Amino acid sequence: MKFAAFAALLIFIVRIFDALIFDLAMSRRRNVLAPQLLRQIFALAVYFFFLTLASNRWLGFSLYGALATGTIVAAVLGLALQETLGNLFAGIALHLEGGFEVGDVLHSGDYVGVVEQMSWRATRIRGFNNQLVVLPNSVIARERLEVFPRNNLNGRVLQIGVDYNIPPATVMAILMQSASHIDGVAREVPVITRVGAFSDFGVIYDVKYFTRDYALRERIDADIRKAVWYALRRNETSFSTPIRSYNQ
Repeated sequence: MKFAAFAALLIFIVRIFDALIFDLAMSRRRNVLAPQLLRQIFALAVYFFFLTLASNRWLGFSLYGALATGTIVAAVLGLALQETLGNLFAGIALHLEGGFEVGDVLHSGDYVGVVEQMSWRATRIRGFNNQLVVLPNSVIARERLEVFPRNNLNGRVLQIGVDYNIPPATVMAILMQSASHIDGVAREVPVITRVGAFSDFGVIYDVKYFTRDYALRERIDADIRKAVWYALRRNETSFSTPIRSYNQ
């Protein structure tokens, strides 16, 4: 009974210290948001230390001594905790590297989304169809990662086809003017327009813009396309259309 009461009290105290240290001391005074992985490792270390002391006093059983037994350690590591420890060490490595954090857009394998949480076992990302994807840290550590940091100037290229009869200088001016005023497009970096390729249908122009919130890229792309459509109509300019020539 004493051990159970102590365990309940320990959980309450650890949660209070977690809030005081990470939410108040780090977030408010230093303006730093503590990673969830660091908070979980801190809590696990405190639990193990004090529960070991409590078991020695009231149960007459040493957790540390049991874990130090070679047979038990080999069985635990070889069977139950092999994948768990792999995710744990992979999560620690990802945290130490500082490759991404909560709020960044992460592309790992077939999954793209906004990082919502990083724990000792997995990383949760929110896909752009509002689906939740849970990726084990060991899987992320093996994949090639593409990160679009939050509040960073991330570039994106949008391709638009226009009729061959319109001079490129005219088209590029229209495209640049249309994209520059879209909400979400960074103002500190100018929009870049260029001739990207020649196709069977017309000239393919690249519109390169920068944004600080890459998670909004689909909405920004749609707004640019809409603005370009109206601008081309005002200037009596048409989009590219399929052209085929047949010899008989």
